[in-house]
Amino acid sequence: MGESTGGLIAALVAFRAREAGIPLAAQVLVNRVTDLAEAMHDADSSDPAREQPHA
Repeated sequence: MGESTGGLIAALVAFRAREAGIPLAAQVLVNRVTDLAEAMHDADSSDPAREQPHA
């Protein structure tokens, strides 16, 4: 199970609490953002032009 599963479980618990009449002040689901654009640019498979022979 990953982080997305944990977020789903937290959201479902909040929905169930609401249905049961348990008041919740707030729910905040936070997940870090990773920018892999530069790392993926360095990968050989990310640039189709790398596979073509240069003239």
